[in-house]
Amino acid sequence: MKPARVLVVSLGVLAVGLLIVAVLALNSSVQTWAARRALAERPDLNATLESISVGFQRVEVRALQAESNGAVLTLPSLDAELPVIAAGLQDRVAIRSVVAKGWILDLTRVEDLKTVAARWSRPREIQAATQTPRSFSLVSTAYAAEAVAAGEPLFRGVFASLQLPVDLSLDGADLEGEIILPDVDGNGMGRLQVKLTGGGLGSGREGSFVLDAAGTKPDGGSLTLRSTLSATMDTPRTFTRVATEANASASGPQFPDGVILKIDGTAVRNASGETYGLLLAGNDRQLANIDGELVNATSQIAGTWKLDVSDVDLVPFVLGRQLPTFTATGQGGFETGTALKEIHASGRLAASANRLEAIRPELAAVGAVNLTADFDVLQHEDSLRVERLDASFSGTEQVARIQALQPFQFNLGTGELHVADPAQDLLGLWLTGMPVEWVRPFTGDLELTGGNLRGEFVASARDGGLALRSKAPLTALGLNLKSAGEPWLSEIDLRLTASADYTPRGWQAQVEEITAQSQGRTLLKLNAKAGKLIGDNKGIKATGSWSADLPAWARQPVMA
Repeated sequence: MKPARVLVVSLGVLAVGLLIVAVLALNSSVQTWAARRALAERPDLNATLESISVGFQRVEVRALQAESNGAVLTLPSLDAELPVIAAGLQDRVAIRSVVAKGWILDLTRVEDLKTVAARWSRPREIQAATQTPRSFSLVSTAYAAEAVAAGEPLFRGVFASLQLPVDLSLDGADLEGEIILPDVDGNGMGRLQVKLTGGGLGSGREGSFVLDAAGTKPDGGSLTLRSTLSATMDTPRTFTRVATEANASASGPQFPDGVILKIDGTAVRNASGETYGLLLAGNDRQLANIDGELVNATSQIAGTWKLDVSDVDLVPFVLGRQLPTFTATGQGGFETGTALKEIHASGRLAASANRLEAIRPELAAVGAVNLTADFDVLQHEDSLRVERLDASFSGTEQVARIQALQPFQFNLGTGELHVADPAQDLLGLWLTGMPVEWVRPFTGDLELTGGNLRGEFVASARDGGLALRSKAPLTALGLNLKSAGEPWLSEIDLRLTASADYTPRGWQAQVEEITAQSQGRTLLKLNAKAGKLIGDNKGIKATGSWSADLPAWARQPVMA
């Protein structure tokens, strides 16, 4: 055989082979087999697929169902127009259009959010970002100029997470389906009809999308949302601005006139870093306003916050979850680093709450509570710096107050305490009438009722540590104790004088006197002292004395 003929035959065989491979590669059955095999290697998705067809300019998906963490997506069809070869070989995903209608996202069996968050946590990043601790500065502006410690920051900025692995453009999208929401406390929202349309996204352009959602609650109420989402790209893989302007409205038997919630959020990347803004507004006022700025040179995030919100503003939009009744007003500032090792927060806050059983049933005994706070605190790793703290709690009357009497810094790891004036008291705590029922969430089967707790305590610096002492005895009159509904103690008057010391070398607690009386007779009188040195393997050392009136105890229900 002549060489020329051999060459022609060889080229012919090669061409036929390539043609067969190309035909097989473009065959929908072969593509579907390959896609199913790839899905089978991802058991976490638990997916099934009827067919997939990939051409030079088009991708068609039919009857895809996938489940992950309890969420089930049913997608009857998806059609996308894009240059497939460029997308596969050159990482250029230029989508001319994508259409998916009739899809259903079922969230009724979604796992608890805490479980999902724990599953997707990133321990390696957390470990890397918490190594090599830095020295602590008492002045918040001083540590702002320090470099972030070695290791990857936990927060790189909004736009770092938006950086794409491929060149992307999207000329048009038309996605329409429904979301089945989980039932929460018997107040499920049912189904939300969702539609997303828009396009124009690409390098040097601003893409704009409109999201519409509407649903009806079982009680006849309704929820609607219309949001305009915009994004500007400076390169095919990076963004310079993302924003949303959303208007949500809800109506129902509890709010027949309707409730409106407006959400405006923006994030902008510039030469020095990033700026953020979030504004929530209701029918007649601003509910929350948060502004922040990330400075790349210092890796610091700083901003301001302002609140004027209540449960009435949010209940219609929490998809059936029960909330306590509450109000919160205040304003202040915050500062932190990208490694999230330090958090500086300051401001003034006034809040009130009731029906706390919506959080935990045991909190029903607490009733209505009010809080006013003026604070300036800084947490840096194990160190806590308090510049200013004055907080008061009240129910029908003032219950308690805690006040920092001077600035101080306390290391939670070593127990070291640093203050400006060791001769002056550090903290003051006044109990002016705390209901004993407030301890109900922490006592299990024990039920404590009766008079209010009253007393005064002060904390001061001592030997690099902390000393706590009674300035006025802790008293509670007419206490009653039950266990699993059975009475144990009745009409007990309690009086306590105590102190405690903690230093890096060890701790000591002393009950100078505790007396329990009933009907004018002393049931118990006790004084005791206990302590332990750090590193002492001999355990806790304790001493004390007590006396009891047994005939008086015989009158108590517990003796029955």
